Amino acid sequence: MLKQSILCRLARLISALIGLALLFEIGVRVFWTTLPNELRLAIVGVRLLPWSEETLALPATKLKVQDAEAQAESLDVLALGDSFTFCWMDASDCWIAHLSAHGWRALSAAALGSGSTEQLNMLRKLLPSLKPRLIIWQWYHNDAEDNCRLARRNVTAQATAESAPERAPAIGSGLGRYSALARMIGNWLRWRALTPPQPPPVVPAPDSELPCESDMTSVLDDYAAGIALAAEHGATVVIALVPHIDEVESAQESHLAATQARQILRDHCAARGYHCVDPFETLRAAYRSGQRMYNRADLHLTAEGRRLFAEALIAYIEQHRLLPERTATYAD
Repeated sequence: MLKQSILCRLARLISALIGLALLFEIGVRVFWTTLPNELRLAIVGVRLLPWSEETLALPATKLKVQDAEAQAESLDVLALGDSFTFCWMDASDCWIAHLSAHGWRALSAAALGSGSTEQLNMLRKLLPSLKPRLIIWQWYHNDAEDNCRLARRNVTAQATAESAPERAPAIGSGLGRYSALARMIGNWLRWRALTPPQPPPVVPAPDSELPCESDMTSVLDDYAAGIALAAEHGATVVIALVPHIDEVESAQESHLAATQARQILRDHCAARGYHCVDPFETLRAAYRSGQRMYNRADLHLTAEGRRLFAEALIAYIEQHRLLPERTATYAD
């Protein structure tokens, strides 16, 4: 009698477990789109129905950058750069807004804290769809240092990925093809079997605490690649140099590294025949006449400094006839 009671309880327990498993299988399929990504990644590829080849899959994503396709036919200027071009103040105060007010359709793709390598990557993504007539690529003396830090982060990330324990592949055959629960359990068991105990992670020193070379080679190489890529798409590149505040407001020797980097780029432009605009003399003259060109709080250009910067660009563009004349002003 006792034995029969135990068997009955065991049968009910097994039935309950089977019922829960079936509810789980149905639930992950019904609520698939609302499940956490971690859970979906663990069971992606499981058949939706046992007799169907259709499987649970992640939704496809598409990058859309500021309605790029809609602007492609009329875009005159694409601006690349760092915080000097990103311009977090009022849009009307940004130097690119002066180009729009002049009658050219201008779009900024600047990224805070980026160097020329990240900006080149952005150009590769946007150029085929935007098809700008002109690319204004803003330079600042710390671009080489930003490139160095990016390269170091990439090396660290690659080394971390190579040293990380390899996880077991998902179960793609047998019961794991049909059951999400079986795939999850199988993956967990394999991972436990193949993953050795790991020591506590070592927190790396922040980038800001590590020295980084300010070698202009990476910047010049990025410009060469970007200019060649732009030419393939029928676009022209103008490199716009932003002087350091100490170069404009003090003796140039007070920030010798920035002055030397700017001169290297100027010489490189002259040797290669690149379009380069350096408004140093304009900003310097305006400062000496009593105008404030930079904000001491953040070391960026003031509204007046950005206006003069834009005027130097407009004058160069018109002098070299890099864009057609515009009679209408676009509203942003």
